[in-house]
Amino acid sequence: MDNHIDPKDRFSKPSGVWNERTVKQFNEEDPSGKDSKEPGAKMDKGKVRAGLMVNGFKRALMEVAKVSTYGAEKYSPNGWKEVKDGFNRYNDAMMRHLFATEEGDRESNLLHLSHAAWNMLAMLELFIEENEDLELFCKQYMTVREKQ
Repeated sequence: MDNHIDPKDRFSKPSGVWNERTVKQFNEEDPSGKDSKEPGAKMDKGKVRAGLMVNGFKRALMEVAKVSTYGAEKYSPNGWKEVKDGFNRYNDAMMRHLFATEEGDRESNLLHLSHAAWNMLAMLELFIEENEDLELFCKQYMTVREKQ
């Protein structure tokens, strides 16, 4: 399946707000200039290198995953997404955990910093979900912004 998008073909592009720049960023290239059909080609030029984050923070991410597991068992899996006024409430929870970083959380036996990081991620996810559209997704998550 070819992921190339032709900006002149209104039927080849996904729905959402698209402009020439977004289409250019979404079109894939091999960093060495190889054609997609050429052996050894990998169409990942300019794409986000998520492995850097995962490999660089694997212990910290595992601690945050423990908070996710704890919360799913205490409440419900992904039920946090339905909390009314979640962004503000998770901000308050994050602050409470940041103020208590010197000690471990007595209820969960997990680090307060892990809880604070989880709350920040929840806030970020809610913010993105509320503000994203397809163009924003492609610009910010599929590609790395070029330096000005």
